[in-house]
Amino acid sequence: MISKTEDELRLKREFIKDMIDDSKENLKQGEVPHDRVHLVYNSLGGDYRSLGVYSSLLGEESKACEQFAEAVDYYLSGVRTARERQDEITKGNRESEPSYLLDALYTAPLACDEELLDEVARTTLEMDTTYVTEFPDMDFKYYAAKALASVILDTGEAKANFQSLNNSLDGLRPEMRQFFGAIATFVEGILATDEDMVAEGIQQLLDHHSSTVKGEPTTTKEAVSLPATALLLLARKKETGVSIESEYILPIAEGDD
Repeated sequence: MISKTEDELRLKREFIKDMIDDSKENLKQGEVPHDRVHLVYNSLGGDYRSLGVYSSLLGEESKACEQFAEAVDYYLSGVRTARERQDEITKGNRESEPSYLLDALYTAPLACDEELLDEVARTTLEMDTTYVTEFPDMDFKYYAAKALASVILDTGEAKANFQSLNNSLDGLRPEMRQFFGAIATFVEGILATDEDMVAEGIQQLLDHHSSTVKGEPTTTKEAVSLPATALLLLARKKETGVSIESEYILPIAEGDD
């Protein structure tokens, strides 16, 4: 885990709280341009998610759940606002929708709220099917988000989304293929009720994360793999019996298997 004392973690958390207050005040005062409000919502989602990580590292799990839930609410607000104002925002911002939804999908399992998790999944499945035509180079994120969402909700399109994700991996850079291939393995394992394959997908995410950390972790992003933590919690939700121990798994997921 991160090499910081509890006092240092609390100071970091207070700094992020100040950032959140500033962003909220800017929104309240109408200082954010109309076509950038969704970006502030998404930024707030990231800030609240960081709060949740710090609270979990400090052993304050109830507080962490609340902060992860706040993060998800802001991610969803960002996506919905962008959809409502799609004629105003730039093409580059529209391109980011699957990325923001993946952030929400990696956060919602930590929010201790199954209804919120289902809401994220439903919002993800509502992504416009024309996205992959407009942004063909980002199809792997689109299908990764849809595959996870359809598995969460047990929809009939889960197998098709998994196959599309698998097909989209060709041509990706090795590190991207490793990460999104791990998600594909996880989804395939859930669909096949194959506990070993589910565990393999999570372990691949952990291996990918480990390869990105050089030396002792100094940030929460280095110290924790939220995607691996989230997928472990999803595996438990699906009653797979998967058990994985790793220094990169957030304490909030260290309950009984």
